[in-house]
Amino acid sequence: EFFDWLADLHPDGVHAPTEGPDYLHTFEAVHMQLFVGMVFYFALAFRAVQGSCALTRELEVVRNTWIEQLKAGDAGEVIEDKPALQRFKIWRSHFMQAGVSQVMSWRIDKPDSFYKVVESMGSMHNPSDITEEQLRTSFQGCFSFATYLALCVSEACEDIVELRTASMCAIVVIKGLLAFSFRYMHVDIEAISPFIIGGSVLLAASIHGTTATVKYNLEHSEDPSRSSFGFCGRFFGTIDWFVLRMLQCI
Repeated sequence: EFFDWLADLHPDGVHAPTEGPDYLHTFEAVHMQLFVGMVFYFALAFRAVQGSCALTRELEVVRNTWIEQLKAGDAGEVIEDKPALQRFKIWRSHFMQAGVSQVMSWRIDKPDSFYKVVESMGSMHNPSDITEEQLRTSFQGCFSFATYLALCVSEACEDIVELRTASMCAIVVIKGLLAFSFRYMHVDIEAISPFIIGGSVLLAASIHGTTATVKYNLEHSEDPSRSSFGFCGRFFGTIDWFVLRMLQCI
């Protein structure tokens, strides 16, 4: 009876089913689309958690291997290292050179955060007078880069799996705009669907290509400039939140 009642409404300007069973089939089709979408979402969440756990285990193995090398006095041999350990040493070298310089800039940009970092390192120097080399020495002895990466991976995985309030609100707004366009502007949703799907795929591909290019350049540059490292940090630190929300919405 409910579907028959909906069929009797006949809203003007909308091509809606005229029979109750047609409405029922439409609702079933939408229900199946939502079900398939949730299956894909849980598959993505499973793959993200699986990859996060594997990367965390790899970081722990790499960290222990390097500690053993440090004890044996051959930590400087990079050529004979396994690829994972080579990448880890290169990324850590980037951080110790350019990353610490970026942290040093916090003394002006983020003084509270800078003072907390210096105090957490157990430095005996005054945060207001500490030099970059002194800060780098503190990082060399007290900062666990592997633990830092593991925490970053965990936080990113959680952000991917859990839909934040901003993502849910954006989805509601997008669906509302599509419904408004269909109802009052008579936009053919099926006609614009290929453009929406194509744009989504293009966005995901461009993000993947950009991150892969940056990763390759950083790992294959023996003496990377600090400015390029700082640019990458500022660039991805600015857009990652926005891009992730967009990918979740589409």
